[in-house]
Amino acid sequence: VNADFWLPNAIRINLAKCLTETQQYAEAESILLVSHERLGRALGIRSDQVRRARDGLVALYEAWGRAARAAAYRSNDDDGS
Repeated sequence: VNADFWLPNAIRINLAKCLTETQQYAEAESILLVSHERLGRALGIRSDQVRRARDGLVALYEAWGRAARAAAYRSNDDDGS
């Protein structure tokens, strides 16, 4: 997969992290979920870019007070991906 595909998604992940920091949780969630799904499909769940999206989702849900959702994404990383 070339940079024309993963680079825009990487930029979206960075945007979502900024949105999380400014408590714009719903918008950050939407961006991160789409990027996580697209990158996972294209690069595989073990890719660094998918891990960045997953880490962003964990941080988002922790900041948003949604511990169960954060735990679900955190547990997806327990397999060493």
